[in-house]
Amino acid sequence: MPYVDQAALEDRFGADELRQLAPDGLDGVDPGRVARACQDASNTADAYLAGRYALPLAVVPELLVRLTAAIARYDLHLGPGRVVTDQVKDEKVAAISMLKDIQARRADLDLPSGEAPAPEAEGPEVLRTPSRSRTPDSWLDSYRFGDFC
Repeated sequence: MPYVDQAALEDRFGADELRQLAPDGLDGVDPGRVARACQDASNTADAYLAGRYALPLAVVPELLVRLTAAIARYDLHLGPGRVVTDQVKDEKVAAISMLKDIQARRADLDLPSGEAPAPEAEGPEVLRTPSRSRTPDSWLDSYRFGDFC
């Protein structure tokens, strides 16, 4: 289920803008095109939220509606004969940036996490193995006889 729908887009951006971006040929709005943009925007958000929250979300915060609305609006601006304004592009970039912040735990949706927080790493994990002296000839023998350690 999309986080944003046609009614939310009309409320945020106006019915006139939607008629221009997704015309149905009869001075109305093509609901299929709008629904696809809304679903695509929600799928994009889910890609960022999946590692942090259990999906699908039971409750959709207003912040997520705003972010997916900006992405859906941008998607509706794409196509032949359309020009994406700087404002629309900037809003989409800001929405993706916020989703990245949520994914990285620099921002929050105030929802229960789907998993325990990852422990803070102090540095890269290093795999330690027992050291053995080897010469190039012993490496080749190990390969021949199946001893790769």
